[in-house]
Amino acid sequence: MSEYGFRGLVRQGSVTRVNDGSWVGLRALRDGAAVLCPWYQALVLEGRCFSAAAPGTYDHAGLTVMATYADTSKTVAVDIPDATAGIPLYMEGSFLATGGAVVHASGMVNTALNGTGGTETEISELNLRLDNPVSSGATAMHTVSSAVDNVDGTERVLFHFATSQDLDAVALDPRSSLWSIGEVGLAPVVLDASSINLVMFTTTSGTGFGLVAWAELPESAIT
Repeated sequence: MSEYGFRGLVRQGSVTRVNDGSWVGLRALRDGAAVLCPWYQALVLEGRCFSAAAPGTYDHAGLTVMATYADTSKTVAVDIPDATAGIPLYMEGSFLATGGAVVHASGMVNTALNGTGGTETEISELNLRLDNPVSSGATAMHTVSSAVDNVDGTERVLFHFATSQDLDAVALDPRSSLWSIGEVGLAPVVLDASSINLVMFTTTSGTGFGLVAWAELPESAIT
């Protein structure tokens, strides 16, 4: 019996890839370090991760962010339907022009959908695996207003960004705020018809960009 209780095959320069359902030896480097793939990257390989950019996939003008905060308004919203589990992976809010001395951005998950009963612009839910093996069940939107009031004290806040400086008048860096599961190391799981939301506002009408990335699994895979 080997002195090692756990071993992997050294494949530092040559990698063996087989079909799903086949046995394969675990991969290791020459010093014995195991080669591991983060779980969320494995979900990307499976085709279960998506992103939504606002106002568009490659837009220079930006969207108009809210000038007055309202619980019924979101800058970018991703509604995850019932029977689907959503896991936020990345959120970013970037201000282009603010025109005001108070700027705020926050990311959160809420225990209710935003719905499409107000005013909103739907945007594409793009698979991060470009051959699109799995379709998203979510509904992504930007510039959402007069939607469902789902800020009720049960929301899980992921990040806050705020400043009293006028970003148009001072050289303040950063002009954006982001949250990443890779940096934080954990993320909430969105279940039972809930939503992932990015909120951005200034004291007067401003512009900016929003980006949300998330994973989707059948709810039965979680509960």
